[in-house]
Amino acid sequence: MQQKVRFQIEGMTCQACASRIEKVLNKKDFVESAGVNFASEEAQVTFDDSKTSAADIAKIIEKTGYGAKEKTEDTLPQPKAEHHIGWRLWLLLAINIPFLIGMAGMMIGRHDWMIPPMWQLVLASIVQLWLAIPFYKSAWASIKGGLANMDVLVTIGTVS
Repeated sequence: MQQKVRFQIEGMTCQACASRIEKVLNKKDFVESAGVNFASEEAQVTFDDSKTSAADIAKIIEKTGYGAKEKTEDTLPQPKAEHHIGWRLWLLLAINIPFLIGMAGMMIGRHDWMIPPMWQLVLASIVQLWLAIPFYKSAWASIKGGLANMDVLVTIGTVS
């Protein structure tokens, strides 16, 4: 018998994420149809409940690197968690100012404007080991799911 279930998806950052979840679900033989809406962060899946369950569908979505919770009629809309990137952005800008001043100095022949190498290492380490963690998490989840998203490209670029 066919069953239609809606899931709340967490962790999508772009339309490609939604397309990937949809593609993975539609490849399963017990799924009749699957649609993922990036804007509403929802997936609607029609499947044969004699072959699988909603919990199994949620596990499939989670294996692609995203969170999935079944939405029922009595489920109240959850307030969306705010992504506070403001403090990260301000800290990143503050860390980059010494590098920008040093590079501007190099353009006019003033190599002495660059900060000492030890400070360069400390500031760059803060960026790589703390501020870039959201990119690393998303990239790892994407690679585990078998595809690469934009965060993989950003991670490769910053690590190399």
